[in-house]
Amino acid sequence: MQRAFNGLAEYSPVPVVAKDDLGVPARYDPETRQILVSDSFSDDDTFAAMVNANAHAMLHREDINANNGKDVGYDTRQSEFLTSCVSYVVCHRFGVPFEGMDFETPAAVLGSMDVDTMEDMVRSIGTTAKSCGDRVQREVAPPAQERQARPKGQGR
Repeated sequence: MQRAFNGLAEYSPVPVVAKDDLGVPARYDPETRQILVSDSFSDDDTFAAMVNANAHAMLHREDINANNGKDVGYDTRQSEFLTSCVSYVVCHRFGVPFEGMDFETPAAVLGSMDVDTMEDMVRSIGTTAKSCGDRVQREVAPPAQERQARPKGQGR
């Protein structure tokens, strides 16, 4: 699991900082543009929360880029449905249990959207989940060329 954490931290779009007494395994802080991580939770819970936080950081960066580099204020609550879906998909990809979402919520959230918005949301979930998952995959199982280039017994 440590290699998975390393992948999320190494390829994170923002710094990852250890924080005591956080109250949750990990979260994205849009004010400081950091992912804060506590070491007092299970590996599975921390992994799911780090994926969620990475997804928030990616969305915040996209929001800044869409506004010509201006930070217009990112509210994590507005993107929580999307980031929870991303976390679920990535956890499923790596066999990590995920219990952070009520699966009646997606139908309620998506059902309140027009078709174009719904399609954009589903596409964004897939794109963001693939990006986060690929970051972990690069660390957990690097491509054959990279594995051959590393001296025996040395990871990243």
